[in-house]
Amino acid sequence: MDWVFIAFAVVTVIYAIVIFKDFVTDSRIQKSLLDILGVEQIELEGQVEMHNQECVEVVEQIKKGKETVKELQDIINNQKIEIHKFEEGMAKRGKYRVE
Repeated sequence: MDWVFIAFAVVTVIYAIVIFKDFVTDSRIQKSLLDILGVEQIELEGQVEMHNQECVEVVEQIKKGKETVKELQDIINNQKIEIHKFEEGMAKRGKYRVE
């Protein structure tokens, strides 16, 4: 009868070892997955930083473009005024009529 208890004890120890081995394997897998996720997070943070820098550069280019458009619009308006004054002056001299 003692052999049944010894066999039961041996089987219990073997089962405990198997459970511990599975636990260690699972913990190693989880650690590896966490390491992979950490590396991916660092890569994504780098990409986000790069995109943010590109966005800032694009916003600066847009601001410069708006300033350039405003300057060109002012030049166009000044030229229209000069053309209008020239046409009025020519009309007063009788060179041609402005309608």
